[in-house]
Amino acid sequence: MKQLFTLLLLLCITGITWATPIPLLQQSKYRWRNNNGNEATATWKAAENTAITLTSMTETIRFRGEYYCTGAGSSVGHYLSYSKNGGTTWTEINESATNDFMLVTTKEVAHGTTTTNQLGNSTGGTFDGGKVIAQNAPGMALSLAASARTEMEWVIKPTATVQNNTTYLFENRSISLTGIQGQLTTNFSCATPAVTAASSFRRCGPGTLSLTASATPSSSTITWWTAATGGTNIGTGATITSPSYTANTTVFVQAQNGSCVSARTPVALIIEEMPVAIDITDGSHCINEAALELTSVPAYPNTYTYLWSTGAATASVQAGLSYGAPVTYWVQVTSPNGCVKRDTVEVILNPVPEVALGNDTTVCDNTLLTLDAGNEGGTYLWNTGATSQSIGVSPGTFSVAVTNEYNCSATDEITIDAFEPATVTGFTFVPRFDVEAGRIDFAPLNPVAIETYHWDFGNGNTSDQMYATHTYGNSGAYEVSLTVANDCGSMDTTLMINVDHFTGIVSVVDPVVLNVYPVPAQNSFTIESPAADVQIRGISIVNLSGQELIHISGLNKQHFVQDISRLAAGHYLVRIQTSKGDRVKKISIVK
Repeated sequence: MKQLFTLLLLLCITGITWATPIPLLQQSKYRWRNNNGNEATATWKAAENTAITLTSMTETIRFRGEYYCTGAGSSVGHYLSYSKNGGTTWTEINESATNDFMLVTTKEVAHGTTTTNQLGNSTGGTFDGGKVIAQNAPGMALSLAASARTEMEWVIKPTATVQNNTTYLFENRSISLTGIQGQLTTNFSCATPAVTAASSFRRCGPGTLSLTASATPSSSTITWWTAATGGTNIGTGATITSPSYTANTTVFVQAQNGSCVSARTPVALIIEEMPVAIDITDGSHCINEAALELTSVPAYPNTYTYLWSTGAATASVQAGLSYGAPVTYWVQVTSPNGCVKRDTVEVILNPVPEVALGNDTTVCDNTLLTLDAGNEGGTYLWNTGATSQSIGVSPGTFSVAVTNEYNCSATDEITIDAFEPATVTGFTFVPRFDVEAGRIDFAPLNPVAIETYHWDFGNGNTSDQMYATHTYGNSGAYEVSLTVANDCGSMDTTLMINVDHFTGIVSVVDPVVLNVYPVPAQNSFTIESPAADVQIRGISIVNLSGQELIHISGLNKQHFVQDISRLAAGHYLVRIQTSKGDRVKKISIVK
């Protein structure tokens, strides 16, 4: 039985729910007072919980509020707040002049002073000393125990943004239970001042501006703001220096006469951005012309004026070559509004060398040309590796880079092509005794780049046809030669033939055929044996006086090129030793 009783007792105990106390803080009283004494001696403006009418915008007043806590301990915040729309929205009162009311310090009572009981004890509870609050810091929030009350007092004044003929409510918004809200109605009975200022001020580029305004009556205080309402005060006075601006903006000017304030007038601040630069960098420049055009950028309309260091009044000027000497140029641009900007450069303008190797051309293969890069005293680099001003060349592609004394460079290139030489590998002959006794038809073998043909039939008769026909009247041996030519020279080929009228047979007497070309020659000539069984063993070149100038042996070739660049112009004999005997050819050398 005892155990059952104990169990029932435990069940009853665990079924009990313990309620947690809820802190309830309310503004239980308020009273307005004058700023004419300390926290205990200052006089009252009205009875407890009674609204007042504020008629002066310059008056400093004090709001005394009682705060009562029930249920559990709570905290009373540092700041008082106001509402000018019946309590829909609230604004914290601090040291900012952009709100309608602000905290102010006073010599009458110090910030942080502990309050005494001035509002009586009708609310009940235990009184704890509160604080006088006149500035943002140090913070004066305090903790309040359950069933305790305190009194807080704020030193405030209206700002230039306060609204006339408006009812304001006041409350410390740390409350959790709506109590009695302080009330104040503005009624500033005075003549609203008039403020006059230019619609805009401008400056050239980023920076500060000097702002001026006037007010009627002249005793009014002029203030400048960043916004039409609220905003930041940027200066006080008829003339102020604004903060520094980098872009266009609008400020607002306001006049205050006693407790009356004018509407804020907008004033446009125009920052005229007018970049000016000369379109060339400082330092040395190489130019291809006798002068370089310097231009002020960007381009501006013709309502802007220009002035250069040269005296020119145009957007651009011609700067001449300075040949290594630095020259300073400046340009000054003035806008229609009087904004003036200037840019200066110091430049050295040097000439680029003129390099002209000539037009591409085509020459004979044995032609030696001289290419001259000009610009005496410069430095040169050819694609051949040569570093001289001029070089001798044969056909090919050649380029040169020339650098002058001012370290300016230029290049040029030329392509020289070669004409093909006039050549044949010999000629054929066909007896046509069936048509006419003694008739032989002649034709060149493998002609290349030939412009003219000349046949010598060995009996005083000739022909300039490509395909020639000749009739020999008598039997005998005849040396027939074919000379082919173009603008680059000629080539001879010769056969000794035997014509037999009795048998009707035409045969080669001498099987050794040698081609020598070009004729005339300039720097070299070629000896060629068309027959595979005829080898060139050696050559010797003698002048017409019989003096041997060149002798070469041990060749054993069918094709040989001989350099004659060191021989003077003139006529020479070439003795050619072959595997089937010697032959002599005439050549001419031109320079």
